[in-house]
Amino acid sequence: PQTVLVPKSPLAEIAAIIGRSVLIIGADTGLTHLASAFGLPTVAVFVATEPGLTGPRGPFSSTLLAAPGSRVGPIEVLAEAEK
Repeated sequence: PQTVLVPKSPLAEIAAIIGRSVLIIGADTGLTHLASAFGLPTVAVFVATEPGLTGPRGPFSSTLLAAPGSRVGPIEVLAEAEK
């Protein structure tokens, strides 16, 4: 019930929303990296790129990588977020 899916918005507005968040779950995008840079708990989901090369960094950042031809499911994402 407290999940917010942010619509297309100006970057300043999205940054403000991210800054007030307690957890960010996102794909390999600049916004997910921004959340990690803010020091927020972040779960980044990778499908086509290698997280070791471009993944977010920081003590509260984690990444999930889909196996070739597979996907990362909601259960896996929630389990990672709970860590």
